[in-house]
Amino acid sequence: GLINGCTAPAAPHGAPAHQRNGPAGPTTASLSVVPNPASGRFEARFTLPAERRFATIRLVNAQGQQVKQTLRQGALSKGQYQIAIQTGDLPAGLYFVQLLTEQETTTKQLVLLKP
Repeated sequence: GLINGCTAPAAPHGAPAHQRNGPAGPTTASLSVVPNPASGRFEARFTLPAERRFATIRLVNAQGQQVKQTLRQGALSKGQYQIAIQTGDLPAGLYFVQLLTEQETTTKQLVLLKP
């Protein structure tokens, strides 16, 4: 079947989001930005404590405007991920890297230098 620009989310399947995994381990995602300060590109490295339905990395400037977005859709299993993001087209300055999932939002500061 063709998808004609339909953005409706797929019907959820599998376990309900309300299930508790007990106290073992961290319950929210962690995010780190390497290198920082960065020049030309950086890596967003994040760890998911449990399965998530999607993960979005957003780069937001100091004025709160989104300048980059990378979406990882589909079931993401627990574990570590890294996403490289090119920044050579952006002016130097202070930015915020955000990791968004259906469970949490995590933010880290990033300083961009002139490439």
